Amino acid sequence: MLPMDLIIVSLPYSLMVFIFQLCMIDCLKIKSIYVPKAITIGESAWLNCSYELENDNLYSITWFKANLLEINLNNKRQFYRYVHNEVPPTTTYETPGVHIDETKSNRGSVYLYKSNLTTEGKYICEVIADSPSFQTVTRTDDMRVHYLPEKGPTISPTTSTIGNVDFINVTCKSGPSKPKARLSWYINETPAPKQYVYDEDYLNVSDDPSNGLRSSQIRLLFPIYQNNPKDNYYRLRCESQFVQSFSEVAQISIKPVNQRSNDSFTSVFQVGLIRSSSGRGIESINPTNDSIINKEGDLRIEGLKSSYQPRDRVNLTCQSGKSPVHSTPTKLTWLINNIEATRDMIQTHPIDSLNNTKLSLMFNLNQSFFTKWSDLNDLKRSKIVLKCYALYEEILFQSSKEQTIRKTRESKSESAAVNTADQVTMGSGSGNVLHGSLLRVNQLITILITIMIIL
Repeated sequence: MLPMDLIIVSLPYSLMVFIFQLCMIDCLKIKSIYVPKAITIGESAWLNCSYELENDNLYSITWFKANLLEINLNNKRQFYRYVHNEVPPTTTYETPGVHIDETKSNRGSVYLYKSNLTTEGKYICEVIADSPSFQTVTRTDDMRVHYLPEKGPTISPTTSTIGNVDFINVTCKSGPSKPKARLSWYINETPAPKQYVYDEDYLNVSDDPSNGLRSSQIRLLFPIYQNNPKDNYYRLRCESQFVQSFSEVAQISIKPVNQRSNDSFTSVFQVGLIRSSSGRGIESINPTNDSIINKEGDLRIEGLKSSYQPRDRVNLTCQSGKSPVHSTPTKLTWLINNIEATRDMIQTHPIDSLNNTKLSLMFNLNQSFFTKWSDLNDLKRSKIVLKCYALYEEILFQSSKEQTIRKTRESKSESAAVNTADQVTMGSGSGNVLHGSLLRVNQLITILITIMIIL
């Protein structure tokens, strides 16, 4: 190829690079988008889209809403539009779940004065520059809507005394909510053993899956002789918690500097929201992650070097930021190419006074490591992606219901009467069954003797 031909071929590419670099400095961009991660049904909410025009002039700002699970956003609906040169500049469009206060909304800020379950969804801000560029930029964020029950959990039956029975059998229920209540049983302030607790959510056939509300129900069934109460009473407590899970991912890529040589490796560090693809990735840790809110926060990785040599020791520590008030300690997990790291590579650290969590990952950059963890066994072309996945739960609301059951000192006939009244929930005493069987045998013997005498 002649030098002039080479220049002609490379000119469009160079022009594209120049325009891209120029846009990085002087083009329209969205600085930030604010959409509340979660609100309680009925609450108001602000949406805000901040942008930089640089050398452009503003043409319009438009807000759209889409289904929370929608990926391509083809079915998004416009609900607010601001056109700078129009009079009046603001136009609103009726959209389910979006209730706009036009007196408070302006430019990129929209005020929703109330919310319902259909307010939940993806919110998209679109900013368009004026002529001649008409450049368009968009940003998206999610909002979830919580619905908490007005009443706490209930326990049935409400029996306060029991007689000569073998089992205590009670059920705890929590009404429809979003997120679903997490129920737990306690016996005399001690968590009930798992073998005595039965999940009965499948019995809640009245739940309507279309609105996302789900009820919770668990049964406590335990033998009395294994849980002998003090002072002849059992203090049972059912606790309900409503939690929202949040996740964050920090990612590091380690790959050869030169694809033709394995003499050295370079490390590329990236922090932010990483949406995991399907397969043996983050989904294997939290299979129900459709209810987890992804966020950007204070997750950081320490110990990273700018470059590594083959057989170097990699020692990284992932540290979470301070967890919000009323939240559980952050659970950290290391993934290597979307597969959870083995225990021999992990070092745990105690939680500090600020509720920060640390987890270290250590390994040697040798051939055996790449053979085990990389998709390619060729050291020259291998790339390792390390992810630190953080998960914590914020307690939105919790309540409990208590019930004290006393064991009475009754005669067997009295106990039988109590068992009959509570037979739906209390197991009948074995002594009563044996007593009834002996009576029937004696009656049968008497009848046979009478028949023999007559004959």
